[in-house]
Amino acid sequence: DVERDWSYAGDICEGLAAITDVRYVGDVILASGTTVRLADIVAAAFRSVGITDWKAYVRTDPALVRTEGLTRRFDVSLACNVLGWSTQTPLEMWVAKMVEPFR
Repeated sequence: DVERDWSYAGDICEGLAAITDVRYVGDVILASGTTVRLADIVAAAFRSVGITDWKAYVRTDPALVRTEGLTRRFDVSLACNVLGWSTQTPLEMWVAKMVEPFR
């Protein structure tokens, strides 16, 4: 059930490059600004290799389950307003890119 603000590294790198092009002193958060359930990422990874019933292949080790807040989302309004930047890569695409080397 954990939800986090997941982002594609390529998008974050573009945000870092955008930071170098502006005159701004301060912290800018580079993130998606949305939350996605970890289960949705796992499901997308399995779909990218043609498996729809991912739960048959995944086990959860209770010892590894985090107990801090279940949801993490970042405010990316400064990145949007100051840099004109936001993430562009859809979840299905960046998850498939992560899985591709292991196919």
